[in-house]
Amino acid sequence: MRLLGGLGVGPEVRVVVVLGRGVVLVEVVAAVVVLGGVFVLVDSGWPVDRVGFVVGDCGASVVVTSVVLGERFGGVFSGVGSVVVVDDPGVVAVWEGLDGSPVSAVGVWEGSAVYVVYTSGSTGVPKGVVVSQGALLNLVWWRQSVFGLGVGEGVFAKTGFGFDPAIPELLWPLVVGGVVVLAVDGGERDVEYLGSVLGSGVVGFVELVPSVLAAMLEVGVVPAVAGVGSGSGGVRFVSSGGESLTVGLASRVWERWGVRVVNTYGPAEAAVEVTFAEFEPVGFERAGLERVGLERAGSGGSGSGGSGVVPIGVPVDNTGVVVLDGWLRPVPVGVVGELYVSGVQLARGYVGRAGLTAGRFVANPFGGGDGLGGVGSRLYRTGDVVRWGVGGELVFVGRSDFQVKVRGMRVELGEVEAVLAGVVGVGDAVVVLHSGDGDGVG
Repeated sequence: MRLLGGLGVGPEVRVVVVLGRGVVLVEVVAAVVVLGGVFVLVDSGWPVDRVGFVVGDCGASVVVTSVVLGERFGGVFSGVGSVVVVDDPGVVAVWEGLDGSPVSAVGVWEGSAVYVVYTSGSTGVPKGVVVSQGALLNLVWWRQSVFGLGVGEGVFAKTGFGFDPAIPELLWPLVVGGVVVLAVDGGERDVEYLGSVLGSGVVGFVELVPSVLAAMLEVGVVPAVAGVGSGSGGVRFVSSGGESLTVGLASRVWERWGVRVVNTYGPAEAAVEVTFAEFEPVGFERAGLERVGLERAGSGGSGSGGSGVVPIGVPVDNTGVVVLDGWLRPVPVGVVGELYVSGVQLARGYVGRAGLTAGRFVANPFGGGDGLGGVGSRLYRTGDVVRWGVGGELVFVGRSDFQVKVRGMRVELGEVEAVLAGVVGVGDAVVVLHSGDGDGVG
């Protein structure tokens, strides 16, 4: 922390982190947050050109990397003021020689940026989403109020660093006394490895996209499950998002694993998660989360096969949702419309793209409570088509544009087309998504 502070890391200073999964990465991210800075996580598997774009576009003042990754990406770091190679002997010597006394946290206001995450762009260029301290804090405390992570309980940090769910996996447990259980690099793509970690009894909470859940069930993964009321180690919650969660898949997870299954939804532009619902078979009730019975998800009950989808539920704390038609009028229950989000978890906007920010974060014509804010506050246009269910929960229907999700990863088909069209010999390109027949597998 002192090393980064000496390099000027503080409020609004952006630090690109290019490291493999490990304790040092967690330490660096935590240090940037305590110093009031802005971290930008980069997946070490990204192409060099993409890493270079992110470093330049976000306006990085500092890059933190390793010897091996520095050799691979070093050419794109040349314009950055400071590059810290954490395992370079000279850096290690400086690090070890620093004063070990506590460092006071820097005071920041809730609107200060805390991280930038890059998402697929429809023009072929990724766009950076700037998220505030207040938005991340609200997410962390909402999670804790709902999932109640215990001291020493593990959160499985296995999401690729190019995706925002990786951020609360790293920071939420640190704030509440939990444990960050780090996957090995590439482990998120190996269902048997994931199963072995979940079977170890050290993980209490894990996020898995539906397609990965389906694959794990297919190979017979059975996690260690926490005993009800016993305080024993093991999985208590499986949170699923990024794709539609079918009733059939949720039923099988609930029955075979015996864990609580929560369906979540949220765009990168609103700090990871903005709605949630707990899945429960008809007639079974637990205290705690918002309850969603299978009859509302289009199923006749547990184990019925379930061709419907589990609703995405209700808003998290301090967040509002509204479903509007093309004239910004609220739609009745059962009628599809575009989902708009408001509240403290909204991102500040896109890096260096004022026009795009103005087009997606629009003036709020409504007022009142429920997290909507007052007239003139902001609404984020998600581009997602949803409807209200009769029980007051949101049901995901599809997209209003050409953005798709592939195994939970947000992809703009226009970005893929732009890359293909740039290949020598290719005159034009059109990309379409082919959906398979499995549970959420595209």
